[in-house]
Amino acid sequence: MDINDYSGFLGGEVLDCVPDILRSNTADIGNLSMEYHDKLRELAIIELLTFGVASEFYKELNLSGSVREAYLTRCRDEGLDKEVHRVSGRYEPLLDTLAAGNLDLAGAIAELSLSDYRQGYEHEGDYCYAQILHRLVKPTPPADELTVLLDRFDSIAEPQLNTRKTIVRALAEKDPVAFEQAFGALLDEFKAENGEYQEWDCDKFEEMHEEDADETELMNMLDDAKQQVFIEGLALLRLAEKSGLETKTDYPYCPAIVRAKD
Repeated sequence: MDINDYSGFLGGEVLDCVPDILRSNTADIGNLSMEYHDKLRELAIIELLTFGVASEFYKELNLSGSVREAYLTRCRDEGLDKEVHRVSGRYEPLLDTLAAGNLDLAGAIAELSLSDYRQGYEHEGDYCYAQILHRLVKPTPPADELTVLLDRFDSIAEPQLNTRKTIVRALAEKDPVAFEQAFGALLDEFKAENGEYQEWDCDKFEEMHEEDADETELMNMLDDAKQQVFIEGLALLRLAEKSGLETKTDYPYCPAIVRAKD
């Protein structure tokens, strides 16, 4: 199996399954939606780092968001109020759409998401973070609602949330210095979890375009590649730009090629 075979397999698997969101039993659609999200994000990163083309990256991330929108729409229309994956704390597809620069789709996901906290179905920190992102996506973020949510987020005594608390407050208050410092800290956290950043070279995959490429080697290389792109970081940079904050051209794990302004 070579990189083209794997990419084609993954893309075909997703395209064959996406309609299931609209026709599957209600008990299955939540798990299916999150499964497709994971595959689409993987495909987006693989295609970006293999071919160096932003358009394919955007396409797969937007499809991830569209799957989430379809799922949430079905939940709303069928009254699936207790569907576990409907909670706003499942915000990864929202980050995908933001990373792709699709604020309209991100806004639709925010509108369809549950607004109340579902204890036992989501962590309160995830709920607060998602709800703040939902407000920041709006053309004019509601200051009063943001203040309440930011204070609630700050009250949660979980040290692993501290950097994100500072980032979203900086976005809400349009504080470029605080944002830059906190975003740098978030990149350090990503580095600690995923390893040293390496400027990715699409030629690294050239050897994988051989019919007899070793499948284990291919999978290992793909795993390394996926750790070089920080989707959440790209999403937060999009929100920073929306808020009018000046950001750098280059950040580790946030390729400049996919940050071009529309």
